[in-house]
Amino acid sequence: MAKTRNPSLSRSASHAVLALAVAAALGAPSAWANGDAQDLQAALLEVRLNGQPQGEAALFARDDAGVVYASKASLEAWRMRAISSRTVVLDGETYYALDGVDGLKATVDETTQSLNISAAATLFNANNAKLDGRETGPMTKSAWGGFLNYDIYAQHGEGETDVSGFFEAGLYSPHGYGTSRFLMPGNRGEAGLVRLETNWSIDDPERMRSLRIGDGITRGGIGGAPLRFSGVQFARNFAVQPGFITLPMPTIGGSAALPSTVDVYVNNALRGSQDVPAGPFQITDVPVMTGTGDVRLVVRDALGRETVTTQSYYASTKILREGLHDYSYEVGFLREDYARRSNSYGDFVVSGTHRYGFTDWLTGEAHLEATADQRMASLSAGTLWPGVGVFTVSAAASQGDKGTGGMVGLGFESLWRDVSFGARTELTTRNYDYVGLASDRHAVAQTTQVYAGVPTSFGSVNLNYLYRDSRDDSDVQMAGASAMFRIGDVGSLNLTAQKSLSGQKNTMLGAYFSIPLGPRRTASTRVQHTGGKTTLGASFQQNLPEGEGVGYRAEVDRGADERLYGQFSYQTDFGRYDVEATRANGKAAVRATVSGSVGLIEGEVFTARRLEQSFAAVKVGEVKNVRVYAENQPVAKTNSKGVAIIPRLRPYEKNTLRIEQADLPLDLASGAFEKTVRPYNRSGVIVKFTAKQSHGAMMTVLQADGTPLPAGAKVRVADGREEFAVAPGGITYVTGLGKNTPLQATWGEQSCTFTVSLPETDDPQPDLGEVQCKMIG
Repeated sequence: MAKTRNPSLSRSASHAVLALAVAAALGAPSAWANGDAQDLQAALLEVRLNGQPQGEAALFARDDAGVVYASKASLEAWRMRAISSRTVVLDGETYYALDGVDGLKATVDETTQSLNISAAATLFNANNAKLDGRETGPMTKSAWGGFLNYDIYAQHGEGETDVSGFFEAGLYSPHGYGTSRFLMPGNRGEAGLVRLETNWSIDDPERMRSLRIGDGITRGGIGGAPLRFSGVQFARNFAVQPGFITLPMPTIGGSAALPSTVDVYVNNALRGSQDVPAGPFQITDVPVMTGTGDVRLVVRDALGRETVTTQSYYASTKILREGLHDYSYEVGFLREDYARRSNSYGDFVVSGTHRYGFTDWLTGEAHLEATADQRMASLSAGTLWPGVGVFTVSAAASQGDKGTGGMVGLGFESLWRDVSFGARTELTTRNYDYVGLASDRHAVAQTTQVYAGVPTSFGSVNLNYLYRDSRDDSDVQMAGASAMFRIGDVGSLNLTAQKSLSGQKNTMLGAYFSIPLGPRRTASTRVQHTGGKTTLGASFQQNLPEGEGVGYRAEVDRGADERLYGQFSYQTDFGRYDVEATRANGKAAVRATVSGSVGLIEGEVFTARRLEQSFAAVKVGEVKNVRVYAENQPVAKTNSKGVAIIPRLRPYEKNTLRIEQADLPLDLASGAFEKTVRPYNRSGVIVKFTAKQSHGAMMTVLQADGTPLPAGAKVRVADGREEFAVAPGGITYVTGLGKNTPLQATWGEQSCTFTVSLPETDDPQPDLGEVQCKMIG
């Protein structure tokens, strides 16, 4: 009889365990002893489930017919459901029969006092598994500070010089971030600065939503157009959780009688592996591409047996997952004369758009926008037909000064591995109106778009057609085609053709050949034929590096257009400088650009390249010229204060920053050389790498008899945790030293103590010579 008791047993079951112990003491020949019920016996048995041991013994019951019963607690521990309606009660606890159940066989081995259970995978509780086990991790708290981005342009051409600029001021804090952008038109435009947008944003990554106060752009929606306004916007923001999947993902499952490994293939490409316990399972986050495809599961158990399951899918970004909301609500005043006047506002406007996934195959959208004189509302629905595509239908109604109008729309898309195609058409009545449409203009009567694409082994081929019936301007009818060919490892060839089928019926043909010459260099040639005229061109460029360095570009065109163009760029840790020169059709011009940023973070002023995303202030003590890497790319060096500004961090994503250990002086040590941050948008974070003096020294440690400590012995400061290995000859290097520092050495069962003092010296690695160690005990 087993000596250990299953910790999951109830208190009442302990009476049966006690009975078993008494029976064993009396020398009972069987593992079974009488339970509290007259017709039941109980036993503690070791369990093997589908050949796998289950740890500690469990308590079982057996009736007069020899049927074995397992407790509910045991079944739950094995992840098995209540498998039988035949039950007994032992000491007040319910036990379930392990007999008469399809796919289940239980055999008691009296000699080993064990129970062997063979159970089909369908008898286990289902398990949901995820391929992507990555944790996004917490957001990094923003510091307090601000920045001023600047782009200043000076251009000279045709005897005139013009200076213009673009500026962006930003503030950030743990409670949100705000920006204000300004345009300086230059000598040929309006004088002074023109304010573009000013707003303050608060993002909530956990709930995927954002609040914006100030200037913004409405979501727009079916039947309308995005509007510039100043007010309040509250919206769903999936961007604050990069990688969040909004479209319905195929769920594919299987079953395993033993713990197994599942390999998931999407369109014959391995996309991930996952360990699953015994029983049914479902993979709920299969990473699929939009369109049609196949998902294949390959399940291998511990015995090497393999099963394969295949399922087709269709995925589209036009469809939301069941129960998922996407919304944007705006209220404020319309912006007028944008980029010409700083503070020009129009009508009060209310706008809202809400999408909802009713099921994994039906998504609905409602949109409303209104001013005092105009009102428009629309509804649309997208339906996913598996194996076919997505159908959309929409309708809108408007009422205003132009009267009452309406709009209807139909659309279809189908994305297959061998071909993709789609079409959409919208029809409006003459009086249809929406906010933002000028009072003297009318909505387009009809818009029809058709496209098709064919992926190939060498690239892709695409076709498109557009027809627009305008009530105010000439109609537009246009057809186009493009193709991309990969030519081995040499480069890629892009071909385009466009034909106007109305008006002047112009034809445009183009070819572009690009040759990569390394990580940053590219050469290309091109030819374009438009309106009966042909232009040939060639270019060569070197892109700027992530950190400090230079880039350049040279272009030449001959034929219908005669043009020479050259650009040289120089990038530092605190700015970028460009010089461009061009000569086109007999006219020459030159332009110089200076761009960069001046910022403030936690009271410290810094200069940097333009801060367009998130950024970090990396602090490495006060050590200068330490290289800093972002995602293993060198991006900056620390200044004389030990600070480096790292621009262009990806907001809301994990960014790995690392310092170069070799750049630290020998007498300095850092607790860590790599850290990960997850910053908010347009905000700065402080990343500190401790760099303090190691206070270390070389020494030769001798035993009391004058012989060196044996190699492999350990030395540590008496009150410290870090241990330092001893090399042959008793030589060791120890940090954390000061005046009269006590140390202890240990090897085998022996130990000794000694005291050293670190001398005042500029030598980063002084040698203290021989020191005597006094034996302990």
